[in-house]
Amino acid sequence: MPRKIFTFLVLVGLVVVAVLIIGSYTQPQPNSATAPNTATPSIAQAPQRTVPAPQTPKPPTASKASKKLKKPLVKDAITAAATATSNLSVAQFLPREQMLQIVKGWVIPKERLFVAQNYVQSGPKVAQLLGYQSPEEARVRAGYYVSPQKYRVVDFGGGKATVMLYTISHWVTSLNDEYRAPGITVIQVKWLRGKWLYVRSYNPPISQVPTPQVNLTFDETVRQFQPYLKEFKDYANPTK
Repeated sequence: MPRKIFTFLVLVGLVVVAVLIIGSYTQPQPNSATAPNTATPSIAQAPQRTVPAPQTPKPPTASKASKKLKKPLVKDAITAAATATSNLSVAQFLPREQMLQIVKGWVIPKERLFVAQNYVQSGPKVAQLLGYQSPEEARVRAGYYVSPQKYRVVDFGGGKATVMLYTISHWVTSLNDEYRAPGITVIQVKWLRGKWLYVRSYNPPISQVPTPQVNLTFDETVRQFQPYLKEFKDYANPTK
């Protein structure tokens, strides 16, 4: 794999994006706008090469009485972790105002400024590493997305939840080389004002992911992850 792609993976891992694909290295694949069929069921549909901006969640319209009755459920925490991961993954490529809306909609208040500042810095750098002149060009041409496939609830209680997500990430370089990479990320969310919000994401312990290897095909890399997914469940109507 080209050195620039390694640098991209490291940079993505260091920035507070809800997507960490460190440890997932693939060879370029034939161009395709569809996520691959693997032993891991694909729940989210792969977008076209032009990735639409994530939708900022609408303010809740429930009455005050219903809000008081609402309780933090584990299935909602799982959904929030997965949805925040998908939406925040492209935030660094969005125009500033759209990026801020996404961050405001999904990130806890005390982390929003930090996350936004990192996105402003990372967008141009990641775009350049992929061979594009600007985040705008990367947003249109890179087809970057992250698709949650499986999950495992690590901890739940006290208005907090920690969820491990197995995802498939996808991007296309300016040279038209397509990459798809499986990865496992730990996502923390918090119940705040009647909704689950993203707190942070980080890599799992090295004992819980395969050792990164270069010059593997996508299918070979996917097979490396299978022994580590025995306690994971398919991401479809998530329940604990």
